[in-house]
Amino acid sequence: DHPQVIPHVESSHLVFRIFSDSLKNLQFLVKGRLLWVNFLMQEVLKNIKGMEFCEAISYIMEVQDLQIQDVTDDPHDMSSISYRQFERYKNGETKKLTKGVVIAICLALKLPPVVTQEILKIAGITLTNSKEDSMLLIIISTGRGKKFDDLNKMLIDRGFAPLTKHREKS
Repeated sequence: DHPQVIPHVESSHLVFRIFSDSLKNLQFLVKGRLLWVNFLMQEVLKNIKGMEFCEAISYIMEVQDLQIQDVTDDPHDMSSISYRQFERYKNGETKKLTKGVVIAICLALKLPPVVTQEILKIAGITLTNSKEDSMLLIIISTGRGKKFDDLNKMLIDRGFAPLTKHREKS
């Protein structure tokens, strides 16, 4: 049973009407998925409190059923976080946590802003009212799913340090 699509010309635009039953089913599925993701992130927020940074990242990756290679070394984004760098932070090998890298890890995991804020807190990082931190808040709020090349360019164009380093093609 596939949704039926009927072409309809209106104001010189081609508009597709989907029968209301199919649309309602689609809306139900989308709302259900959004509710599930929201519930999951609320559980994540509850459960990561009191964890160390590396524990929290490992837990989030487990909940999302992600491996490091799923979120690193994107061949179409030469500024995506590298596998080895992500691994060092996830395993606790790197003790010095910087704003840029923590935010980059959260963006790579496509975490909502509220979870990213909690991860920053866990990492002992506080964002201030500085211009750079205000820009980082904008990136936290709008950067999920965007290329690091683009996010870094936005930061550099405004005189700030990039989140990640640009890799040369191998």
